Amino acid sequence: MELFSLGGIIISLLSMLLPLVIVAFFIRWAWVIKINSDKQVEQNKEIIDLLKNLNEKLEKEK
Repeated sequence: MELFSLGGIIISLLSMLLPLVIVAFFIRWAWVIKINSDKQVEQNKEIIDLLKNLNEKLEKEK
């Protein structure tokens, strides 16, 4: 008689790996959010520069 059945081994393996997979998923998710936030900050800076340039041009026309 076997001490561990194949199903028990698979369940044990999955129960050990599942927390690692979940942690890896959350780390990846946080990394993607950081990358997107950095891109958004750069885009916001560009928008502000464009608005300042537009405002300066409108002030000169007055």
